[in-house]
Amino acid sequence: MPAVRLRTSYGPYAVRVRRLVSHHGLVASHGRDEADEERGGSLRWLLLLLVIPVVALVVVQLQPHRTPSASPTPASPWSTVRSSASVVPGRIGQPTVGAARPTGNGGPSKVPSVMNLDHAPFGIGGHWDLFASGDGVVVRIEFGRDRLTTTTVPSLDRSGPVAFVATSAGAIVRPLSSVPGYLVPDGRPARQLTGVLSTGDPVVPGPDPGHVWVDLGNGVDDSAIRLVGPDGRPAGPDIRKPANGQDWIRPDGAGYPLLRTTGGIYDLLPDGPRRVTVGVLVASGPTGWLVVECDHVDRCAGSVVDRESRRRRTLSSLPAWLYDAQGALSPDGSMAALTDVDAGGRPRLWLSDLRSGASSEVGAHGGLSIDPGQNAIAWSPDSRWVFLVDDRGVLLAVDTASGRVHHLGVDLPRVGQVVVRSNG
Repeated sequence: MPAVRLRTSYGPYAVRVRRLVSHHGLVASHGRDEADEERGGSLRWLLLLLVIPVVALVVVQLQPHRTPSASPTPASPWSTVRSSASVVPGRIGQPTVGAARPTGNGGPSKVPSVMNLDHAPFGIGGHWDLFASGDGVVVRIEFGRDRLTTTTVPSLDRSGPVAFVATSAGAIVRPLSSVPGYLVPDGRPARQLTGVLSTGDPVVPGPDPGHVWVDLGNGVDDSAIRLVGPDGRPAGPDIRKPANGQDWIRPDGAGYPLLRTTGGIYDLLPDGPRRVTVGVLVASGPTGWLVVECDHVDRCAGSVVDRESRRRRTLSSLPAWLYDAQGALSPDGSMAALTDVDAGGRPRLWLSDLRSGASSEVGAHGGLSIDPGQNAIAWSPDSRWVFLVDDRGVLLAVDTASGRVHHLGVDLPRVGQVVVRSNG
């Protein structure tokens, strides 16, 4: 029988394999007769089957070590540009995505993704930022730098309303329940709120961007509203809350809380509460409030209440739907952005001129919210733009001069709340 030959594709290792096979007696001699070959054939084949795996293992071990190639970097979800009739999208820079870091409660939070835009968002400039919050994400748009930052936020593990406030240290995302909330510092990963901010109490903006008010009604001191910094530490004397309060605190539009009581709606100030209205509060802003009040025979009218003097100016031409609307006054006090619900249950946006009382519907559906801190509408500091989220979770900007609706021009995750922070 001719010698058994093993073939291998390992090149320079073939000689070593043949020597190893010969050493184990697997290469037969030519001087045996046919009978001997027949008797020994079975044994040789058995030995061959046992040794082949050993040989293969030795050959693999003799090969040079190879480092597996790295997995490809996944494509960024922020690289798609959505065009619109209002905005001519530009080229978008590649975002920087960081690794996960701990948030303080064991949950991961990624380093923010930063995107430089080659066009001004919405065609707007200025030294102020727009924040938008969605499920597990906070987006920051810097209009003066044409930059978009996206920060992941751990799951809030809640089903109720969420307070969303922009401070000089970043955005606060605070569920109104006993689950963790988060601070999203500018350019850094989200971290869990501390101090009294770690409770589930309502939070509203403070008198300056560095502070917020917290209602301590969750067992700490149910008669106090405390001014704190983003770290949750006290930053001034408490405001005493009326004992007959009937609702959560709400922003008054100028850095203090509002509260409904059995006697009406009051502005809670350091020197004591001041009543805003005994009627319905429709909108708040830095200059005052838009309210609806009725007389003793149920004749109702809208009025603008001046913040400083508390004088009322009646706007009898405002439509009846105003009585069920919610919204915000422009910073200069000239307009109100209001939302109501149409006959089909779909939210719609109106712009009302507070000098003439004229109102016009805007072609954007969304922005309706009655929960405290659930900012559905935000004004630009110059009163030129209204920002809102439509009923699909898409961020929109409305040019109040023309009434045109603009899209950002960049795909964003679904969001639900918007706030503005002035940096000047």
